[in-house]
Amino acid sequence: MDPISIIIVISGLVALFFAGYLVFKIRRESSGTEKMQEISNAIRDGATAFLNSENKVLIVFVFAVTVILFAVSFIPDSGMHWGTAVAFVIGALLSMLSGNIGMRIATMANAKTAQGA
Repeated sequence: MDPISIIIVISGLVALFFAGYLVFKIRRESSGTEKMQEISNAIRDGATAFLNSENKVLIVFVFAVTVILFAVSFIPDSGMHWGTAVAFVIGALLSMLSGNIGMRIATMANAKTAQGA
């Protein structure tokens, strides 16, 4: 493995550990009053409903694009490999996962931020 690849992997791992530390730190903070928690839960429910709706549309789009990419990979001299379709699906799923995790952390932190202010 060349030095640049090692630096990239180490940087990614450091970023993941730092993000984990921040989540741990946020979870320990007070969630505020009962009313603040009630509002925070309503925001979380709305954000979850939005993500669920968005993901349903995204799954249809990802499926359609994947079928097209996969079909094009069988055209001679297209320069496309079927692995492109697989990489696209993996990227889309990981993007959906990161959006979901980010939204959960953000909605978990909103009342804690208001309480700390």
